[in-house]
Amino acid sequence: MLHIRKHDAIEGVFRPEDLRVLIAAFDEAWKRLEKSGVRFDSDYERQQVRNTLSKCIIEEAKGGERNKDRLCDRGLLLYCQSTLHAPPRTQSEDHEEDRVVVK
Repeated sequence: MLHIRKHDAIEGVFRPEDLRVLIAAFDEAWKRLEKSGVRFDSDYERQQVRNTLSKCIIEEAKGGERNKDRLCDRGLLLYCQSTLHAPPRTQSEDHEEDRVVVK
């Protein structure tokens, strides 16, 4: 469920019908993200991703977007762009900490 706190939106900006659209866009975006096979290392990381995705959708809605599909697509795009700061880990890097190097 999408949680919108007061500091995420200026009071009165989102009407009840707008909130329904935001929630539907978030739910669809989250389903798509889960279907993509994304892995989370912990419940904390999972919640952080949900928070980031919701903030991306809220930012788009603050700009006036009210189309569920565009909010969903743009939210996912912004979320993915926000994760590009680090190169993806390879499978060998996932197990690198398990290796012992003897010199």
